[in-house]
Amino acid sequence: MNPPAKILVADDNETVRALFTRDLKRQGHNVTAVEDGDDALIHLDSHPVDVLLLDIDMPRLDGLSVLKAVRADTRYSDLHVLIVSANDEMELIAECIESGADDYLSKPCNSTLLHARINACLEKKRARQQEEQFLRDLQAWKDRLRSELDEASNYVRSILPQPISQPFTTRWIYLPSSELGGDTFGFHEIRPGIFAVFLLDVSGHGVGAALLSVSVGNILRGGSLSDADMADPSSVLVSLNKAFPMSDNNDRYFTIWYGVYHLAGQRLVYASAGHPHPVLDGSCSTHQFASAGPAVGLLPEASYTNAEMHLISGDRLVLYSDGARELCNPGGNEIGKVAFHTIMLSGEKGSPERLEAILQGLRAYQGASHFPDDLSLLEIEF
Repeated sequence: MNPPAKILVADDNETVRALFTRDLKRQGHNVTAVEDGDDALIHLDSHPVDVLLLDIDMPRLDGLSVLKAVRADTRYSDLHVLIVSANDEMELIAECIESGADDYLSKPCNSTLLHARINACLEKKRARQQEEQFLRDLQAWKDRLRSELDEASNYVRSILPQPISQPFTTRWIYLPSSELGGDTFGFHEIRPGIFAVFLLDVSGHGVGAALLSVSVGNILRGGSLSDADMADPSSVLVSLNKAFPMSDNNDRYFTIWYGVYHLAGQRLVYASAGHPHPVLDGSCSTHQFASAGPAVGLLPEASYTNAEMHLISGDRLVLYSDGARELCNPGGNEIGKVAFHTIMLSGEKGSPERLEAILQGLRAYQGASHFPDDLSLLEIEF
């Protein structure tokens, strides 16, 4: 049931005003009555009103002029106006409705019909208020979600490593396809003279992928795989595969390339779990990267094999997520191996802008600046 309404009656006939006032007060409404249009506008200017019962033929300012005035004033956007008049000319009725009247009732007005019209106006106002409140709540929820996503995104970026220049130089680009992505990477010293380098890519996008990515990345950076030798890539991947089965992670899996660089002897030992092979630019460019084992989480008893290569000063390795490899040009053609490697080897050797040149090449190929999948590029120059 609607609560009592604040009703303003504007009619130049004293008897009509008295009848309306008495009848509406019996219904529990708060009623004020004025005798012409000017007094109606003065009252509206300083008092909140839910429903205006408006006569047409009044001295000084007629009802149609009052109607047009309130409909032109945004302060009265919630005001419902019912025309109650003895004038039943069809053209006048049409003009009132077109000017914004909620209804047009003829005098003498049936009390039951009047109450029904007022209740309909109040119900519409209540529904509109509920809708406005819903929209305010929805906007507040969206603002809160945006704030939380921004905070989460800032955290994900904050745990990515700062570039280093010794004992090798690193540069990276991280571009999630949405607010949160499933890529992460890192490089850190395991023990003196031995360094881990990794890049992983969780299936899917968004919050779920980011949470798994952050969890695995923090474990690798902290060296907290208790049953693995962090300097043995195959051991690390086996341990990760046991710790992160798809069944425990909402059917998510991840690919990862994990390498260990031994400063003495400039030896890089690595293993891969379903991850695309890095691009090597340097003295060992003919090196055949070992085949990757299955992605982490897919097969409970998966095994992984180490491989190694020897590097010299000036060699450059670029790790990437599959967001860089699985691109299509505007014609729908997937990027081929030759075109991909041409882009990955672009830029001047030794230049700090070389990674940016790769990014621009990938964007030029797909004909768009935004990538459909998370994109990470990690450059390591030895």
